[in-house]
Amino acid sequence: MTTRIMQLLTELHTTLADLEALSTSELLALSAFAPELQSAIRTKLTSLAEPRAALLLASDTEALAHETVRTQIHCAHLIEATGAHQLDITELDALRANACDLAAPPVLTASRPSFKGAPEVLAAWLNLDFFEARRRVNDSHLMICQFDAQGNRCPAQFTALAQRFNTVGPDPRESLSAARRLEKFEPTTGEFDSPVTASAQNAAGQLLEDAALEVLTEPEPKTRTKN
Repeated sequence: MTTRIMQLLTELHTTLADLEALSTSELLALSAFAPELQSAIRTKLTSLAEPRAALLLASDTEALAHETVRTQIHCAHLIEATGAHQLDITELDALRANACDLAAPPVLTASRPSFKGAPEVLAAWLNLDFFEARRRVNDSHLMICQFDAQGNRCPAQFTALAQRFNTVGPDPRESLSAARRLEKFEPTTGEFDSPVTASAQNAAGQLLEDAALEVLTEPEPKTRTKN
């Protein structure tokens, strides 16, 4: 790695650590650069002949994969929270063509939206299978935030698992998997009822969510998967 790249990375790391917030343009610029950076790393891997570097790269890539999972779910949440499905079709076309002025207020449709809700616009925008898009939006309810009938934010359904999901280190896919399975044991709420947090218990009176967290603290992956 050249000295220049090291200097740039050190400067970027320091700048990000000192910032309290990023502007929309800064956030989007970093987001757009991330895949390009990872592509540059991947295409240079063939020149390495150092086994220790191979292990370090594998660790960093795994951490990146974890962060990508978290960010995907946060993006699904953001699409729902901002009402992106209500954007006018001309606004979506301009955005797709990179000809949209983000400094101007978003143009919302004056008639019936082209998309029913967040899963529909997410599936269309990313060319995803609808069921995958719907799962991501539902995962955001489990791990980030729920909404009541008036659109007000409510706590995530599984608050303890959500904390683990959003913590750097543990594999977020394990928290998601546990929450999806536990959701089946939670009582069904009505369409206009306020969302609630996890309440299902085992025979001993322990919250199933707490029992799942105990399993997830097992250091051995095979043990966690078996349970």
